[in-house]
Amino acid sequence: MTDSPSNNQSSFIKDIQKKMPIKNICFWVGLPLILVSLTGCSLFVMAGKMVLGDPVLKCDFRQATTVNLVDDKKTVLVICNTPDSIRTEYPSLHFDLVDGISQKLKKEKIKVVSAGDVASWLDDNGGYWSDISEIAEAFETDYIIHLDLSHFDYREENSQTLLRGRLSANINAYEVKKSDGSKRAVQIFASDYVSEYPSFTAVSINRKSEKIFKKEYIDHVCTQISQVFYDHRSIDKLF
Repeated sequence: MTDSPSNNQSSFIKDIQKKMPIKNICFWVGLPLILVSLTGCSLFVMAGKMVLGDPVLKCDFRQATTVNLVDDKKTVLVICNTPDSIRTEYPSLHFDLVDGISQKLKKEKIKVVSAGDVASWLDDNGGYWSDISEIAEAFETDYIIHLDLSHFDYREENSQTLLRGRLSANINAYEVKKSDGSKRAVQIFASDYVSEYPSFTAVSINRKSEKIFKKEYIDHVCTQISQVFYDHRSIDKLF
């Protein structure tokens, strides 16, 4: 008479118990449960990305306005203004931000008015304007992105040896409307922007120079702000 499957399984388990101490059996049985509890939902997130791919996030601007700057083939102008206190200490910051954001939008196939042309217009007008519609009149563009800075620094507070970037600004977007031979800018989007980089630990000047860190931080800010205006993969989103 042949052994039934249940008898074979019982015999196999008894053999394992004889050869392996019970504490080892408990370890190998419990290991998967420990790994799951330690990693939490990250395993499920990774599995989801493997099956579905990395999802594309709809940008804040498109969520608020339904306008897709890439697919709609619209032209955008980026402009930035800073208070006198920031402009005195960082005279090139407004151009660095305009140029950086413009370049990143161009990389995403968005048509952008040259940052150099915007800078030249500002120079010709004393670096200031009283109404955003002045810019709409001066350029051929469908939308204007206006970055209004209130705070910027890349040095850690109360430290001579640590670096940490901080920037606060309002991000506004305007649609340029034409009527009776004139153009006016109508606000269609507004968002507050606050940045702190790195978030957890400041960077020592012994590890990275102020010049390199400042450039790195401005690039980080430009990427974050530009992502407000184009759809991007979740893996590309900066925090």
